[in-house]
Amino acid sequence: MFYVNGKKCPTDENQTVQDEEVLMNILLKRENLQNATTIKEINHIIYSSKAESSKYIEIISQAFSSNDFVYAGKVLVNLSYLINFEDQAREKLYKMDNL
Repeated sequence: MFYVNGKKCPTDENQTVQDEEVLMNILLKRENLQNATTIKEINHIIYSSKAESSKYIEIISQAFSSNDFVYAGKVLVNLSYLINFEDQAREKLYKMDNL
């Protein structure tokens, strides 16, 4: 849930990604992470994911500027999936780095 000017924006915390392209992208990222065997590969995965996160943040910012809170909420859901993925990638990197 997020607020703008003290008002709740129309999103659902349990909302899921509806865009098939976004879903496939997330599944592919998870598969690549699962198959990554070196720190270099995981770092590359994290780096590309961060670049994608930055794009989502820019889109959300533009949506807020346009008062398009519904669209901002949809993109925010996509960003939350990506951030969760980045956390998983960092966790795998941490485990590999501490072997």
